[in-house]
Amino acid sequence: MASKKELIQSLKTIITESSDEDGWANLGEVGSRLNNRYPDFDTRNYGHSKLRPLILSLNQFEIEARRTSKNQNSHYVVRNKAKQR
Repeated sequence: MASKKELIQSLKTIITESSDEDGWANLGEVGSRLNNRYPDFDTRNYGHSKLRPLILSLNQFEIEARRTSKNQNSHYVVRNKAKQR
């Protein structure tokens, strides 16, 4: 199991690698890449049943729900928070 610090750094890297020009990355893709890098990754090891609550608890990322145009379903996108000055 990666430490919380290692997890945060990995998430930041994955989000940067898979984000659009505004810095947003699809949460599902981030989860898939995280599982590819760490096959034994499990959100429950960090006290959460799903990835979204885990990422929110880290206070390093922004998450937004977006509706798809085709079927009115929502999907989540995530980006690294801007650094405080």
